[in-house]
Amino acid sequence: MDMEEIDGLVCAASDLTARLHSELAHAHAKLAISRARVHSIVARGEALPKELITDSILAAELVAVLFEVLNGVPSVDDDAPLKSA
Repeated sequence: MDMEEIDGLVCAASDLTARLHSELAHAHAKLAISRARVHSIVARGEALPKELITDSILAAELVAVLFEVLNGVPSVDDDAPLKSA
């Protein structure tokens, strides 16, 4: 592999990492909004709408998945993650 190929791969990896960080920031914001809505409704003593519960769960799961992806990828040999460089 020559230096141009390596530079191209590094650039692609950097672009993907930046995109994933952006997606993570967006997912965190959605989760914060969802949690604020939950707290507001609970403070008023009202029942939580099923859609809000679903949205909160999905937002939390998306944050968790993006965080795992940014921390590393699963190894081919086992389930232990390979840390990103």
